[in-house]
Amino acid sequence: MKYDSIRNIIKIGIAIIVIVTLISCATDNYNNSFDNDEAIKTETEIQNKIKQKTLNCVIQDTLLFENNHYVVLSTNKNDKYQLKWGNLNFSKIYPSLFSCWINSDNDTCNFLPRIETFTNDYTILKVPFSTSNATNCSSIIEWKMIYLPTNGKKNTFELENYLKVQDEYILYSNGLDTINVMNINTEKLSSYQLKPKPYIEFKTIERSIGDIKIRNDNLVIKYLVGNHEKYDYIEKELQLKN
Repeated sequence: MKYDSIRNIIKIGIAIIVIVTLISCATDNYNNSFDNDEAIKTETEIQNKIKQKTLNCVIQDTLLFENNHYVVLSTNKNDKYQLKWGNLNFSKIYPSLFSCWINSDNDTCNFLPRIETFTNDYTILKVPFSTSNATNCSSIIEWKMIYLPTNGKKNTFELENYLKVQDEYILYSNGLDTINVMNINTEKLSSYQLKPKPYIEFKTIERSIGDIKIRNDNLVIKYLVGNHEKYDYIEKELQLKN
């Protein structure tokens, strides 16, 4: 009788251990399942937020609509941006695609075209071309420009190291020591090599230019000269050749 009681106690103990183990495993499985569901949900929410931010790079699809001439930037299926332009007589799609994304620091990297100027004959856009480093999207140091004619028979063109457009002139550089001035109407080009050579503050000449403009048919530029230990601005005035 005594041994039977001990056996019963052992059986009850084993049963309790088995029950506790089963409950524990079930709880772990439930928790693991819950954690996985939460992870998937959280990841989806992040992706949705990133997508939403990406699509919000452009407040409106239409960049410009003036005198029946339009320039439209809209997303395609891959969240790339496509540029279309035209008027009542023609419609064209620009061959390049443009991007806007969120980097690892949650900063918006907006590499989309901006309207620089427009007339009845053309639209000029400027597009970010390079930044100071890959992780800093906001520090744009170089731009390129896109020329879109309102005449469907004329060709578009791009210029790198774009500086500005003023009146009928486009100003851009070679990135080192030369300023180029293009007459938009005649497409004649004048180049001016700067002497003394500019001090390159950061990668290209763009950040070393304090001011540049057309004044009284002259190119006026203020830029840095010297070296990394001692540098200062000088101003040059050069006569336009066209």
